[in-house]
Amino acid sequence: MMVGNDKELLEVAAQRLEEYDFLKVSSKLQDYNIENSNRVFVVLPEYISTFGAFIELRVEIKSPNLAEGSGNVNENLISVSIDWPPSQPSTLERRPVNVINFSVTKGKTALESASLIVSENELTILAERGELKSIPGEIKITLLSPSLYLLLPGIMPFQRHLLSLNLSIPCGQNKTILFLDHSSKISLRCRKDNSEYQSLAYSVDANQVRKITFFPLKTIKVKYYYGINDQSQFIKLAVPLYSVGLSLLAGSLALAFVQADLRNIAAPAFALLLLPPFLQLFSRSNIFYPSSDINRLTIENMILVLVTVIYLPLASFTIFTLIGHEQYRSLSMKCDLIAGGALILSMIIYMLLIDQGVLQHFTCDSCERRIWLRRKAKLNLTSRKTVCQACWRNEGMASLING
Repeated sequence: MMVGNDKELLEVAAQRLEEYDFLKVSSKLQDYNIENSNRVFVVLPEYISTFGAFIELRVEIKSPNLAEGSGNVNENLISVSIDWPPSQPSTLERRPVNVINFSVTKGKTALESASLIVSENELTILAERGELKSIPGEIKITLLSPSLYLLLPGIMPFQRHLLSLNLSIPCGQNKTILFLDHSSKISLRCRKDNSEYQSLAYSVDANQVRKITFFPLKTIKVKYYYGINDQSQFIKLAVPLYSVGLSLLAGSLALAFVQADLRNIAAPAFALLLLPPFLQLFSRSNIFYPSSDINRLTIENMILVLVTVIYLPLASFTIFTLIGHEQYRSLSMKCDLIAGGALILSMIIYMLLIDQGVLQHFTCDSCERRIWLRRKAKLNLTSRKTVCQACWRNEGMASLING
């Protein structure tokens, strides 16, 4: 079933966003005539642990518009650049991408005349017009670059990744479709581009999703910020707080049972004081670094150092008072209770901040201001961009719903 106009689409969206997106994408694919539009393919890696990651950019020019004439005149196929510096929200300048390898084919034939020209602001791929006209078929350009997908400054797992791409296809059609594949363990934090619509995520593989973005131009400007969406990466930061906090509360409870002369019940509580922290603090993953040349202090290490500094003195003091020195048991019980309660409370606050999207660094797709509470964001249905309250008021409420 196809919906006839935007008003009917918005009525569908009010009930179910997924159905609206399906109808919108179907309509856009028809409008763009996918068999003739320029197509761009990008696949992002699951994780990035260094400044840059190698990714492959593939451009397919289905119906190239070549200029008149032939011979040895070079035809500009594509121009590629990135925004610089990557850590700045506003673009100060553009730089050409670094390319390790590239290939250009037309039909099934590799173009021998294909060449690269690197200027101050962009990288251009050229080919001789005569060779292009002598071979039938579509043009396919593939390049491998380490500078399109970068890791921004920050602390893992809250660091953001930036996909920056400025692509011009002079000999292509006036409409371009971007097929962007990435792992389901990363998600968008901010989307800045000149597109008119981006689809929801469609499953490609078990842990791989694809988004389809529609650009009504032959020049696309993409600046996408990504962040980790793997729950285990966030939950593991709360585990030391929880295990040490629970252990100290168990130590306080063990002292209370001893003072009440309930030593049989105190024994399990005392075991709980010792076991979980040792399993957490001295696990292999926390002792050894995965690489000798990538050795940066993470927030996980900081939390482990903090809870170790809290746990070891208090656990030693608790054992000291259980063995003897009964006059210090009340003091030790209070210290364990306060420290354990504080750690458990810290864990609860941390999980609430993660749940509300405070620590994941979401920003407005329009003005790039930080959105501290994810539920306060608004969704623009016509472009599927997430905007802040200020941009929501400025752009009007007609095509917006709550995020």
